[in-house]
Amino acid sequence: MFIKNRTYFDTLRLDIIGLVDTGNNKILDIGCGTGRTSSLLKERGKAIETVGIEKDFEAAEKAKEIMDHVICADIEHFKLPFDKEYFDYIILGDILEHLYDPWVLVDKLVDFLKVNGYVVASIPNVRNILVIYNLLFRKDWQ
Repeated sequence: MFIKNRTYFDTLRLDIIGLVDTGNNKILDIGCGTGRTSSLLKERGKAIETVGIEKDFEAAEKAKEIMDHVICADIEHFKLPFDKEYFDYIILGDILEHLYDPWVLVDKLVDFLKVNGYVVASIPNVRNILVIYNLLFRKDWQ
């Protein structure tokens, strides 16, 4: 069985933090890992509530220590227990490429986003030199 390096789930995404406005935002972080990014959003006054969905049990347990609410679940097969138009931001940090059909998930999530809310999404750049190095020399296919 393939097990990802634990540091994979503990990544702090400063690029994402920079895209969220300061304010009383409710954040849904899909694939929140250990919760470091969402936790820092709250520390910096960019969120009043942070909710995470994380598939990896160990990462989700760690995230529960620093986020308001964390659910350990596979987002593709999970019904969100929140009201429609609840979140100001939905974060999808490097998870879309792992999904069977990302557009189905995006369509599902839009219902939970406020009318003037934002989706902050990223996917890895396969042309990045570090990605190429890991693929070619370390055989790191994560």
